[in-house]
Amino acid sequence: MNNLIRDFNLKKGWAVARLNYKSFGLTAAILAGVFVLIILPGIIMSAAGGNVEGLGLSTTIYTFAIVFPVMLATSNFNKTMRLGAKKKDYFVGVLLFLAILAAAISAAGIALYYAVDKPVTDHLKTLYSLYRVMGFAGHGVVLGFLMQFGFLFFLSIVAFLIAGIQDTWRGWVTDVALALGVVVLTTVAVLRHHVVGAILYVVIKGHPAAQILFTLFVGFGLYCLYLLVLKRKKI
Repeated sequence: MNNLIRDFNLKKGWAVARLNYKSFGLTAAILAGVFVLIILPGIIMSAAGGNVEGLGLSTTIYTFAIVFPVMLATSNFNKTMRLGAKKKDYFVGVLLFLAILAAAISAAGIALYYAVDKPVTDHLKTLYSLYRVMGFAGHGVVLGFLMQFGFLFFLSIVAFLIAGIQDTWRGWVTDVALALGVVVLTTVAVLRHHVVGAILYVVIKGHPAAQILFTLFVGFGLYCLYLLVLKRKKI
């Protein structure tokens, strides 16, 4: 592991990040087309019909924070290594990719919230935006962006890590542990109330500074665990 974390090259890491973005350019265009051609008309029709329920456009793009990290973890490693990159460059490149992805989704989500979701919601009460539901909107645009960025950064790293270890025994152990955790927290009311409540409070609705620092530092800490997987990953 010491060899992996020594002498990180930011320039080479940035090259890996750009390669990842180029790889997903077509996928992003297709998903954007789906949002514009299918979801947006549905929102407009829902508003015209006076429906009282529906997901806002700013919420639907949260799927990018899960879809792209999963695709990255399952398809781009071998391609990147065959082009001459080193594992430490891949490590830095993925981190940059996930950070930029989270920032882009956060910025786009806020723009869609104020341009589409909020005007419709103010007049017809039809759309649910996670940006508002999770309390980010109540802190203004700048803090709201940073809080949402921290949450999306944390979410994308969790998605990347879970997808990245599925080809090893650690993936199966993680899957079982997650399943058991869900069962326990679902069935034990006391744990569900205190543990889930505490996590949700810090990750979503806590004090802005605490929420931002928690999601960024814990997210980065979790990502550093990927070094253990990356060290043993075969090309």
